[in-house]
Amino acid sequence: MRITSQKMLRKKQAHKIMKWDVKMQKIEEYNPFLKKWKKGLKKIALVYPNKYKSGISNIGLQYIYAKINSLEKYICERFYLDVYDGIKSFETGTELKKFDIAFFSLQFEEDYFKAVEILKKSKFEGTKIAGGPCIMENPLPLLEYFDAFFIGEIENSIEDILEAALNKDFGGIDGIYTGKERKVKRKFPKRLNEYLKMQIFGEGAYGKSILLEVGRGCTGLCKF
Repeated sequence: MRITSQKMLRKKQAHKIMKWDVKMQKIEEYNPFLKKWKKGLKKIALVYPNKYKSGISNIGLQYIYAKINSLEKYICERFYLDVYDGIKSFETGTELKKFDIAFFSLQFEEDYFKAVEILKKSKFEGTKIAGGPCIMENPLPLLEYFDAFFIGEIENSIEDILEAALNKDFGGIDGIYTGKERKVKRKFPKRLNEYLKMQIFGEGAYGKSILLEVGRGCTGLCKF
């Protein structure tokens, strides 16, 4: 995986500590990555409708965040439920409604309700896409709130989905469900030899620790 722009910025930012004073709570992040806002960049919101502590510990979200910011025409910022109530970005405090596309990752059943709450409070009118374990199980409860759902593993499809969202045409992309399809082909990764080379260390569920993927799925061969 190449993250050219991220590497360039990290030469200056490596080993630095960023201290965020967010809504009366202080959060420290090691190895932060801040992409500069430029005119013409498409703004992508990565929304985790749950607590920062669990969101920063999710290696999948860190991968998506790094991948989008490595692309020249996009900038991505994070949103957490317990940071500005999920309606302003963690990095700059920019309102969600000012972003072009919002990616929601639903990991737990309660996230269905929290995602809807964030959408209503923020008055977001851009393209809304949801994914994650809950969506793979059942996207139907959120059908009226989102433009598209992604069923499967997203890492090899991020660029295609972003382009489709900008063009408002999701046709022909494996794993996409908009409510019109009778069947959806779940997307599996083509390869698992790519890994997150640079990551943010925050006040996560495992403390300030390195996230390392050593396996994927259930060892008991569970269907999810």
